[in-house]
Amino acid sequence: VWLYRGEIVIRQADFPHAETYLEKSLDLARHIGDQELISAVLEKLGWVSLRRSEYAQAEEYLHEGLAFAHQIGHSERISSLLMALSAVAQDKGNYTQSIEYAQEGLIVAHQIEDREQICALLISLGAATGEQGNHEEAGNVYKEALILARQIGHRYQISMLLLNLGWVSIMSVDYAQAINYLQEGLLLARQLEQRTLISATLSNLGQVTRKVGNYAQADVYLQESLTLARQSNSLYRICDALCEYGDLQLDLNNIEAAEATFLEVCSIVSERDHEALAQYGLARVMAAKGNLLEAIKWGEMSTKTLETMGHYAAKEARAWLTSITS
Repeated sequence: VWLYRGEIVIRQADFPHAETYLEKSLDLARHIGDQELISAVLEKLGWVSLRRSEYAQAEEYLHEGLAFAHQIGHSERISSLLMALSAVAQDKGNYTQSIEYAQEGLIVAHQIEDREQICALLISLGAATGEQGNHEEAGNVYKEALILARQIGHRYQISMLLLNLGWVSIMSVDYAQAINYLQEGLLLARQLEQRTLISATLSNLGQVTRKVGNYAQADVYLQESLTLARQSNSLYRICDALCEYGDLQLDLNNIEAAEATFLEVCSIVSERDHEALAQYGLARVMAAKGNLLEAIKWGEMSTKTLETMGHYAAKEARAWLTSITS
């Protein structure tokens, strides 16, 4: 009963209640010594902790769940736990580790011919690959996964892949294609009533419409994205939408609004990539204010972190920093 209740509130993005129900389910599973159930609940608790950006707790749950899954030889659970660990590593900015977990999970998923799991792991692999700046390779991974998702009729994965292909198209400066992918993905995400997925797609639509100069539409997309992100209590999604909104304010030369937005990210952020992107935003804010020393300080902090992570934005940040110091 507790596990069922936990699954319901997870779908509602009510993560505090989900954690309460799942912990009760875990206590019961431990009491009766059901290793398979223990592993299953630990996986769900890991995902809840990830959604709350509690990465150390997520890893603790997932590694324990993986140990139980190995003990009972549950290949499907092993594969899904490796996917969850890949997602945690990616959110932490450890893209190489994320790729390794995804590849290990794919080996197991192929062995048991679980097409849904293969598709999910390809999404994780493509995301980490893309964050490293290998956009063409990421796009190829996503296209392979999209064919598979359409074959099995998995609408959530289709929507997620359209979101990710839209992002790859933005990075490849193919804005028309990006808008096509994202609008199709948004329609499906709304049908599925998946708030975090809708928020993510709107954030990317805000980015691409800003880049083509349609600032009014970008503002509409980003305001809704941020509202949904706050409703879902996802720090990652909130920071993502705020970073995009800050960039929009910079483009509009609303310097005070941009500064307030990036400072909000820095005050709540829990993962390195959004912190570094917000610092890059603050560096540009300070440059716009004519405060070159502060601009260099924020720019150096941002660039150092992005380069350490192997993040795709590192090259842009380094070029900008060089341009104001030369």
